[in-house]
Amino acid sequence: MFDPQTIETAPNGEMTVRTTMADDEWLTGMLLSYGDSVQVLAPDFIRQRIADTAKKMLACYETDQKR
Repeated sequence: MFDPQTIETAPNGEMTVRTTMADDEWLTGMLLSYGDSVQVLAPDFIRQRIADTAKKMLACYETDQKR
């Protein structure tokens, strides 16, 4: 999915991808699709959006109510 030139691999196997992408709902969904295998390092506003969305998702499962 990413240009190999944008990927840095650490000795422990962790990867850092530095790229530019359009800021839209697709980006949020794509990042969330990695689950807990991804951490957005920057920019801060996207980190916050991912965190806010994850909190809302968690809230859906913290109650005993089913829809």
